[in-house]
Amino acid sequence: MKKFFKNLINVYNDGDYKVFKFLFIRAKVKNKHKILLNAITQQQNHITVLNGKLSSLDKNMTDLKNQYALQKEIFANLNNLITAKSKMTEEQLRALKADILNIDNFASCDYWEDRYAQGGNSGAGSYGNLAEFKAKVINDFVIKHKIKSVIDFGCGDGNQLSLSKYDKYTGFDVSKTAIDICKQKFTEDKTKDFRLMQNYNNEKAELTLSLDVIFHLLEDSVFDNDMKTLFNAGEKFVIIYSSNKRGPKWVKHVKHRKFTDWTDKNASGWKLLEFIPNPHHTEGTGDTPDKSFSDFYIFGKH
Repeated sequence: MKKFFKNLINVYNDGDYKVFKFLFIRAKVKNKHKILLNAITQQQNHITVLNGKLSSLDKNMTDLKNQYALQKEIFANLNNLITAKSKMTEEQLRALKADILNIDNFASCDYWEDRYAQGGNSGAGSYGNLAEFKAKVINDFVIKHKIKSVIDFGCGDGNQLSLSKYDKYTGFDVSKTAIDICKQKFTEDKTKDFRLMQNYNNEKAELTLSLDVIFHLLEDSVFDNDMKTLFNAGEKFVIIYSSNKRGPKWVKHVKHRKFTDWTDKNASGWKLLEFIPNPHHTEGTGDTPDKSFSDFYIFGKH
């Protein structure tokens, strides 16, 4: 650039004004061209920034639409539940309120620990005529097949166990309080052992049990892991006492599943040997002190 201006001055001093004017105008044009290029570059950068902001706004709009759709679905479900309010028990209404306040923050293991810690029990299915029916079916099966070892996944407060007769029993549960209750209740019985589910270490038994547990496994991953553990631990037989259907979630700790879809797909080495219907069966919204939506499903290895 310095050389250019030096030549320009020399031309001017020599008196060649036409050449000087030409060179001077060309210099101005080049300078304007450079300014124009800089302006275009700035505009392109500005457009790039704007495109980024528009992309972010599009994403925000999509998120808002999804949230709106979710809220719309929630309110539609609430409207259906409100319509059916007259058919709901007080416990179900309380559970519904808890669900509304805690939609995305429910852990089944925390529910049971809180329940036992606050003085609750394993529920209607582990007491009265329902517990007696379950005990008779399982005790008869144990005697008939000469079962020597049993693992129970979901032993609860041990009330159901008090009606059972096993040579060797190990009970697992997600609730530490429930395990402590069982240890204290059966402290003199050396044939029984109780452990937290998180401490399960591939123990096996001739018979494994899942009694009134599956429909309490709300999280899909927990359900899948529990089913795998149940069948992997069984050496000869698996007994499941549960509902086997899909249905609405009427209380916060119940989610009905058609678990035989899982066994058909994942338990290839097992066969359903027997289905024993519950004489106290109900298709209602939940268990009552003398009714249950659970039946017996007995699987054997083949």
